[in-house]
Amino acid sequence: ELKQNILAEADFRQSMANEPNKFAASKLADLLTKTAPCEGAFAMQLVIEKWPETVAEWASEKVTELHLAAGGCETWAGKGRASLAAEAGSPLVKAQATVGGQAGTFIVSEQVAYVTVSRALAQKAGIPSGSDEIALYLGGEVVPAHVGQVDRVSVGNASAARVAVAVTDELPPGIDGFIGLSFLWRFATLTNGNTLTLKPRSR
Repeated sequence: ELKQNILAEADFRQSMANEPNKFAASKLADLLTKTAPCEGAFAMQLVIEKWPETVAEWASEKVTELHLAAGGCETWAGKGRASLAAEAGSPLVKAQATVGGQAGTFIVSEQVAYVTVSRALAQKAGIPSGSDEIALYLGGEVVPAHVGQVDRVSVGNASAARVAVAVTDELPPGIDGFIGLSFLWRFATLTNGNTLTLKPRSR
């Protein structure tokens, strides 16, 4: 059952990365109610922000329930701010980030479900990962990965604690990983031209 839950969680996270949607957010919230209710709350909040005109009152009530189940999600919520600009002539946003105390160069993408790191960086940071393999989507490619959790991720002045990570041997050259949705949905995000801004989400 644990393996099935890990695979289901990965699928719902990827669905959210493809396009924030009520079905995946609800399923993720239900799946994580006992183990990581705040993650479910962040997924629900992302959908509310993405589709405010279509989300019924039940969504806000569900977020409140999840916050209460966790005893409050303030320690999980993103702290600080960061403005991240794409490189000239490229749609990709690259940033220097620190994952588990290890610095590296990362592509920032809401279309990647997890903060994703190379196995080399994971070993240096002491990031444990499970034995169950998931299929991870990276820039149109499907790669094998294993999931775990890291104490802290920081990008600029923005940081979040206890972030879900994926560890893989198959990253594009020249980067140490991706800053994906498991970090980004801890924040309110705003895209303006080629700049992505992260700021604390108000409740």
